[in-house]
Amino acid sequence: MTISSVKAQDKIELPSQNKDIFYNIQDRPNPTIDDPLNGLSKFLFFPMFPSKDKSMADKIYALVEKKLSVLGEVNKTRLIVDADQQAAVDLGVFSTGTTLIYKIENLKDLSGKDTGFVRASLNLSAAVQVVKTNETCSPYIWSCNCFLKGSTKKTLESLVSTSLDELLKQFSESYSLVNYNKPVFELQGGNS
Repeated sequence: MTISSVKAQDKIELPSQNKDIFYNIQDRPNPTIDDPLNGLSKFLFFPMFPSKDKSMADKIYALVEKKLSVLGEVNKTRLIVDADQQAAVDLGVFSTGTTLIYKIENLKDLSGKDTGFVRASLNLSAAVQVVKTNETCSPYIWSCNCFLKGSTKKTLESLVSTSLDELLKQFSESYSLVNYNKPVFELQGGNS
């Protein structure tokens, strides 16, 4: 069965050591056609996770940095500026045009109650220009999701670790099919 022949009701089982992880590959491109990762090497990386606790957020950023460094080079940057210093902000990192967004959140049912499952996603957006309208937009050109049992309120660090392992593995496999160089990640946030 190919990715393009999968229907919504089909259950996809990908090899995973953790049987509590379920994948959604509906947005993944067909690698036999033009792969959107071809020729890309530098990515802004935005981790988004629900934590108001600074010490937990620092742990998560360190974890993200560690996992990204296995795949390639990691440069840490922060955009928070002290207004009293009146320092200029270097926005040069945004010139890459490609952004990887990692997001993890609890899934809720229609009444707003937690379902006991978490969705983690890794989405790649790129600035593209629509020829017909001459407009620029940033659609997702690559995406992968996984669903895990648990709650970010109870085991955020563990869920981030597990989901990042799986999502970055999928990204790395797709990336290495069409690129020989290691990627460079501009990690946004955290302590730099």
